[in-house]
Amino acid sequence: MVEQSLDPEVVADGRGIVPPNIAALIRKVRIAEERIRYDSICIGIGASKVSGWFEDWEAFATADSLRWFGGRQGGPGKSFTNQSAERNDFAQDIRYFKCEFIAPVGISNIETNGNDGMNLPLLFSQLLPTMMHVSVVMSDTDEILSLPASEMTTGNVGMDLSSAGAPTVITKVGGGNNARNGFFWPTPVMVAAKSRMTFEGRIDRPMRETLQALVGPGSKDLPKGDGSGDVVSMKNWYQIKMYCGGPRVVQPRGARSSA
Repeated sequence: MVEQSLDPEVVADGRGIVPPNIAALIRKVRIAEERIRYDSICIGIGASKVSGWFEDWEAFATADSLRWFGGRQGGPGKSFTNQSAERNDFAQDIRYFKCEFIAPVGISNIETNGNDGMNLPLLFSQLLPTMMHVSVVMSDTDEILSLPASEMTTGNVGMDLSSAGAPTVITKVGGGNNARNGFFWPTPVMVAAKSRMTFEGRIDRPMRETLQALVGPGSKDLPKGDGSGDVVSMKNWYQIKMYCGGPRVVQPRGARSSA
């Protein structure tokens, strides 16, 4: 392990000095601003239109590898990812890695697939993180982190019952995600500009075998609400969202006034 140098002309992290240390010169003329990167994998009807997403449980469970921060094509939307390309324009010092397993709210009496009403939201959000391995890889070759996803999660799940007695599963952790949860580095990991850092996941048995045999996810038939008895179909998308954050080094912004 290389200790961080106190020399202001040297830039280094726990993995070593950045040669030829031009990073020190660049950082002197740039500023640091906090930046959170996030990227998602979704499973559900229509999700496979986005690269690296899956239409059903079988495709998800049998994938050779699940990959985040490798670039997304197909218009995933900003709520799912803020990194459409596989490389970043700015250097960044990564302080933490986090992940969320987000299941749709299960309402058994309007689900087209009964598993979405109770079983799968719980299994996906609570059990799958303990049976999915995640590795963080720099430049496709250097694995800097390897651990179960459960060591990176921000929350957990609970179960509630609706007043009508129909089971309703709601993902939560004491009312919301806890920002203190996740994997935090003792010293930040320096990611160079234009470099590639990806998260890769692999589902282990018995969860892989179980998901592979299931049909779904399905959708919800929501009453339209106009008294006609018609319904509106809403697709159930299950989502695994990965985060990493810390200050990135950017060019100074234009002058601005606080008046």
